[in-house]
Amino acid sequence: MLLLLLKCCQTILLLKVPKCFLYFQDPIGWFLHSTQLLVAKAEKMYNEDDFDSDPDLEALTKLSQMLESLTKKFSTMDLNDMNFEKNADYGRNSTDGQVNAMRVESMKNCYEALMEYVITHGAEKSDAKARLLLALHIRHEDLRSLVKSGPVNSGGGKGKKGGKKDAKMDDTIQKAKAPNAPDFLLTEHAFSFRSLASILHMILVDRKPSHQASVNTLRDSDKFVAYIFGLLQDKIKSLDKSLTLNGNSGLEGSDSTLGDLKKIVQVLVDYAVNANPETTMELLLPSVETLISLIQLVSAHFEIKSEEFYKMLDTEVKSKNEMLEKLCIATTEKLTFVQDSSGSSSQDDDDEDGQRIVKILGGYFKLLDILCLQASQRQDFLKTVYDWVKQYLQKCSVSHSETFKPAMELLFKLTNRLKIGPNIYKELAFKLRAEIGSVNESSQVRN
Repeated sequence: MLLLLLKCCQTILLLKVPKCFLYFQDPIGWFLHSTQLLVAKAEKMYNEDDFDSDPDLEALTKLSQMLESLTKKFSTMDLNDMNFEKNADYGRNSTDGQVNAMRVESMKNCYEALMEYVITHGAEKSDAKARLLLALHIRHEDLRSLVKSGPVNSGGGKGKKGGKKDAKMDDTIQKAKAPNAPDFLLTEHAFSFRSLASILHMILVDRKPSHQASVNTLRDSDKFVAYIFGLLQDKIKSLDKSLTLNGNSGLEGSDSTLGDLKKIVQVLVDYAVNANPETTMELLLPSVETLISLIQLVSAHFEIKSEEFYKMLDTEVKSKNEMLEKLCIATTEKLTFVQDSSGSSSQDDDDEDGQRIVKILGGYFKLLDILCLQASQRQDFLKTVYDWVKQYLQKCSVSHSETFKPAMELLFKLTNRLKIGPNIYKELAFKLRAEIGSVNESSQVRN
């Protein structure tokens, strides 16, 4: 198997890259993805003694060398080297556009597979590897920009006499001539959840002194960090869609998938929920939003294993509800920390910092809402959360809808769930009347 992969990788490396992507039946990027996953797995299975006793393992060394060569080769290629033209048609409404778009997607998959290889082979230890990873990402962004730009206007010249009516007729004709969507579409994002857990750990919580040079190189690239968070959200949506369509048949390998999701959740909890003095406001919101998406995914498709999942997050907890209580309390403390540390910024939603703060606070209330929803009915800590939210709203000076709306929604949900009574609605009605007056002057208010 390793020998076969070696021959295929040699072909990719030696042939001129553009010719590899003109016509294809198999997704070459996903082949590279599978190859680097197998190489990583084999490197963990065998040690140096095995290489001396098994000559076939020489192919593993050569495969690793080939992947290293591919990463360096692809990191220096520009669009011309890939045989892509910026002004070409990359839309889906023409045959040429579909072919070009498919070539772009295939090349993007190759870059994603090679980025994953670098991530899992020393990106956190070597500043050179970190820079190589960023170079691959820059080339990937160049490819993304081609598809985003859409099809070009190949008509040129002046429009026909007749104005909008003729233009509309021409558009109708063009739509009628447009080819059908291709039967085969490449799956996006040749990344595994395991590698995403690794890169997220580097960016958010890796504090080893020997790693700081390389991880700071990655953290300093705002575009790369934003790409990783966007990629993770896309992967979560893709997995959710796959499991929704396939039902129970989509749960093969769920233990492995849950294990990878658990690692990502742990990183996000350590960074965005637990006390962390090195937390930066810029990454809190995407961290909280991603954490919410993951909890919803586990709740929707892994309910049977959710007890095990939550217990895996912390070896000291004995049940799902205990872990949820711990997360809820930590979330309220983190929310208070963000509120206090923001100072006057949270009250001024006109500037960029103020807008970010109110969205972060709202994100934490949404996270609290999702966590409370996972708990069994009438857990004692739900009343603690209810009291805290009510007190927060009574004392809070932030009235922006981004924060106040999710906070009020959580309070109402807990009021109904805990059956505390109508007092909260009565209090709210009196306060609203005091602020805006009576809408119907003929009515009388009974105390």
